[in-house]
Amino acid sequence: MNGYPATPPDLGAIVRIVAGFGGWLGRKNDPPPGPKALWQGMTKLSAYVEAVTAIRAAEIKFPQRKRIRH
Repeated sequence: MNGYPATPPDLGAIVRIVAGFGGWLGRKNDPPPGPKALWQGMTKLSAYVEAVTAIRAAEIKFPQRKRIRH
């Protein structure tokens, strides 16, 4: 298993995930996510991607050393 789903999520699921990052709760009787939740979610998702990219770049430059057990 490579950590990826067998089939990618549909567009509606992706919109709900991104809107969730923006504060949309997605309760049973809530309306669909609006532009504000999507905008905030995309902003937060962009920050996550930037952080992961920086961490991976730092791991390439500075690989972890093996710990010595005492």
